Amino acid sequence: MYGQNHFVTRAGEAVAQLDDLDAWRKANLFPDHFDAALVRYVKPLFSRGDYDTAVFRAFKEVETRVRKKSGFRSEYGRGLMLKAFGENGPLMAGDAEGRKAARELFAGAISFCKNPSSHHEIDFEDPREVVDMISFANQLLRIVDRL
Repeated sequence: MYGQNHFVTRAGEAVAQLDDLDAWRKANLFPDHFDAALVRYVKPLFSRGDYDTAVFRAFKEVETRVRKKSGFRSEYGRGLMLKAFGENGPLMAGDAEGRKAARELFAGAISFCKNPSSHHEIDFEDPREVVDMISFANQLLRIVDRL
């Protein structure tokens, strides 16, 4: 009381052991409510500051889940999305416009978010941008799981 009695929690001890408090703050931007695969495989990459690999891995999970759900075992990337959500594809049994929108959304996400990181290093300066991209992957995973 009045500054005389205090104790350091386990979380405080963990922070005290970190070399860089800023790194700890950035790592804690990653939400724990994301898809279990993202928390398991992507969060460690993000926490280490390996942002381009974290984004790549998040969208690789989207690609993997679409491949599994669609049954197109030998298809990859944008081509997989176009085929899985295509006119005769197994995903999105809705109307033609909904199917087209999903096809463009998923194909664009793979092309715009996954492919750049798979071909060269991307220097993400703001970890919040990375969380936003991973959040987008998380939403795509929710959509696939509902199909």
